[in-house]
Amino acid sequence: MDDCGFFPDRRVPICLPSLVSIEMVECHMRTPVLIASMPSLETAIVRVESECCDDTCSLSSVDGCGRGQCRGCRDYYDSHVDRTRCLLLGAFSEAANLELSAYPESVVFIRDLKFANSFDKLKTLVLADWFVAADLSALIWFLHHSPILEKLTLKISKVHRCTIKTKGSCKLPELPVASGHLKLVEIKYHEVDGTVIEILKILTSSGVPLEQINVQSSITSGCFSNSGEAFDVKQRPGY
Repeated sequence: MDDCGFFPDRRVPICLPSLVSIEMVECHMRTPVLIASMPSLETAIVRVESECCDDTCSLSSVDGCGRGQCRGCRDYYDSHVDRTRCLLLGAFSEAANLELSAYPESVVFIRDLKFANSFDKLKTLVLADWFVAADLSALIWFLHHSPILEKLTLKISKVHRCTIKTKGSCKLPELPVASGHLKLVEIKYHEVDGTVIEILKILTSSGVPLEQINVQSSITSGCFSNSGEAFDVKQRPGY
């Protein structure tokens, strides 16, 4: 489903219970709602990167920003959508390979996490941009709820990270929570900032060894190694 235009005033329900693979790219207007589980699903790729998506909030608020002029929060739910279930992620819980990409202002994925089940079959996961909004709680959620995850890729474009905190802001894990199967974490970023440092703190606090983390910049060709030749994490302030 590429460059799809949906309705501006209501959500399109989609039922595809036997699907094995799904790719949704550039959904305009209001994100559709998947109303059935997909027990045979192997791969799901969803890129909500269009500026024409109506499900956005400049504050990246999980529970709604409360501003009447913010259509992304004001009209997020309609009469055809259950307010206690996911729009998309609930249908992807059986996937082995998952890629979720969206602008940081998009609220679909972050709000879905309130109702999503664990991803018990997930082996490879790609998160791009949206997970940096608020307090990085989305990253912690996936580390908690992907018990057999083997590879995690985090992509951060040159975007302004929202600093608004959600209710019950997530703290660094006190005990390891990452999958014991996790062998590689790739962080691909445009430029070093506090977000990259915070991600590294979360990963190491979750039990991911530094030697399993590969940090790559789109500006320079260097990658992080345990010796810190290109990106010395241990020398960064506050780490």
